[in-house]
Amino acid sequence: MGIETHCFAWDNDLAVCKNISDFFYPISVLEKEQLLVKCKEIGIDGITTIATDICGPTIAFIAENLNLISNTYKSSIIATNKAKMRLAFEDANVNSQNQFV
Repeated sequence: MGIETHCFAWDNDLAVCKNISDFFYPISVLEKEQLLVKCKEIGIDGITTIATDICGPTIAFIAENLNLISNTYKSSIIATNKAKMRLAFEDANVNSQNQFV
């Protein structure tokens, strides 16, 4: 497809992208500032995850800083924190299952 892939993960045998991506960087997905520097250096056009929500805030942080399409950093923090999500639902007057517990 002509897509160049850059993978970031802890440097261990569990990093599934290590041997299949074009480039691998042993940087934790939680190190958002360090990843932002590397993404600027690379000149990325987009950013995604392989379906783990722990990466959501990092992806949104990088996307916002590079003017890429993404959820906002603020919303990604809320979405990955149950207490903050409950408050967001309450503030927006949206019913949630937690109201009935």
